[in-house]
Amino acid sequence: VVSDGYSVTLTDRGGIYQMKRNMMAKFVFVSVPANYKLPVAGSIPVHYKPIDQELEVVYADFQLEKGKIDKEFNLVVIADPQPAHDWELVRFRNETVKDIKTLVQNEYPAATAFLGLAVGDLTWDAPQLYPGFTNAVNEIPFPVLMTIGNHDHDEKVVDDDYNASHNFEKYFGPAYYSYNKGDCHFI
Repeated sequence: VVSDGYSVTLTDRGGIYQMKRNMMAKFVFVSVPANYKLPVAGSIPVHYKPIDQELEVVYADFQLEKGKIDKEFNLVVIADPQPAHDWELVRFRNETVKDIKTLVQNEYPAATAFLGLAVGDLTWDAPQLYPGFTNAVNEIPFPVLMTIGNHDHDEKVVDDDYNASHNFEKYFGPAYYSYNKGDCHFI
């Protein structure tokens, strides 16, 4: 399944697809099937390509690597980390990320699959902390899907989610997407 956030289409057996994109679309993304590995840069998913609004025809190719279907997996949810200052980001790395790594190493067998989900408010109106947040998350030994929260929107852009999400999108891609893991479909 491939989407631009407005239209959805299926690829053929060879992975070829076409769709008429919506002119409002900022990204095209693949809803990675459960039997493929989620492409990541560090631990951050990169299952999307930005759309160049100047181009009439957009080409986006995705290289997916076959994997196994994890019928069972552990979901680690990171809720509202919200660092607003550098010292809070240090705490996130030294406490939260360290605890997640310890959990994985000490509590679960090596064959256990993991998926992370950061459920918004990655910072507290502090997009300048996204690079440090990304570096900290990249220490987590499994993919961490990102979702946008109200404090991830540009607080200077009022009543306009489309434009207020630009900081989040610069670092984490589309604010809306889907993904498959085991028998679960995350939206």
